[in-house]
Amino acid sequence: LWGRIGSNIRAEELEASAELLEQRGIHRFGPAGGAQACGETGPGRMLEPEELVQRAAELGYRALAITDVGSLAGVVRAHAAAKEAGLKLIVGAEIQPRNGPPLVLWATDRASYGRLSRLITRGRRRADKGDYQLTRADLDQELDDCLCLLIPSPLVEDEASWRQTLDEQVDWLQDRFAGRCWLAVHK
Repeated sequence: LWGRIGSNIRAEELEASAELLEQRGIHRFGPAGGAQACGETGPGRMLEPEELVQRAAELGYRALAITDVGSLAGVVRAHAAAKEAGLKLIVGAEIQPRNGPPLVLWATDRASYGRLSRLITRGRRRADKGDYQLTRADLDQELDDCLCLLIPSPLVEDEASWRQTLDEQVDWLQDRFAGRCWLAVHK
């Protein structure tokens, strides 16, 4: 199950999905209290990378995946904390190519981390500060050994059209990430 903000999923459906994931041993880290970017204090502050690692270690995790949208922000701090905690860190980024579906890309080693970093840098250099701009063509190169998760759009009324689009996206990704691509299933 996968709930995405902005995907027209109702709050109660998202909460039910999160509860089901927790029943299956997957934990979510809610917002923390403290100073927020808006200047207010209270619940809603995102956990810092070191705090995420610490919480995962407290829960007995052996590994933690950290992803950001169009960025690898916080990875260096998370890496240092994970090394200290003896926790395997899985580094990735969610990207949205202009002419393609949203994807999560994970690095499997130092070389693939470098390739993922170059992809994000290329996208950021094309856009205004704070944004990035990538296309499908950018994924045609340099992503050897990266893993990929396709996040399909929610089912629409025209199911036949939705399935055709999804089939095309899966075919496109299989050509680029043969044996290294998965499909996120959401309800």
